[in-house]
Order: sequence, then structure tokens, then C-alpha cells
Amino acid sequence: MDLTTADGEFRASMLAAIARFEVRRKGERQTRANAQRAAKGGVPKGTRLSGYTTDGEVVHDEAETVRALFDGFSTGLTLRTLSRDP
Repeated sequence: MDLTTADGEFRASMLAAIARFEVRRKGERQTRANAQRAAKGGVPKGTRLSGYTTDGEVVHDEAETVRALFDGFSTGLTLRTLSRDP
């Protein structure tokens, strides 16, 4: 594609617009699917949340760690300090 010509610039602009459209459409579909899953009581998709299984059940050992981190953060400890605690 020769971007120095009107024809080449037009073709590149059209391809870029189509790509932006597809990205936005995919995002809208994902947003609707996530809302539908949440309305049915489902768990979020993607990376498994620490403290929970993919089915939404509590993993007690991980949950204790998550609680300790949130407790420390709420008392003013920094993330750097919390990351160093064994």
C-alpha cells in the first residue's frame, strides 16, 4: 500500500476503521457476556481469583493470605512491606 497516494491513504484509513470497529464490537460482546454471567450468579472468567476456585468455592489457605494482606493494607502498611512479609 502506497501511503503517498490518495488511493493508498484511503485504503489504509478504511482498514484501520474496520479494525477499530471489530475491537469495539468484541469489547461490547464481552461486556454483555460478563453482565449476563454475573446476573446468573456465575463467577468471572479469566485469571482465577486468589482465595476462590473457578467454581466460586473458597480455598481456605489462600483466603487467609488474602485477608491478612487486606488487613495489613487497611492499617496503613504499604504494598512493598506486605510483599516482604513471609
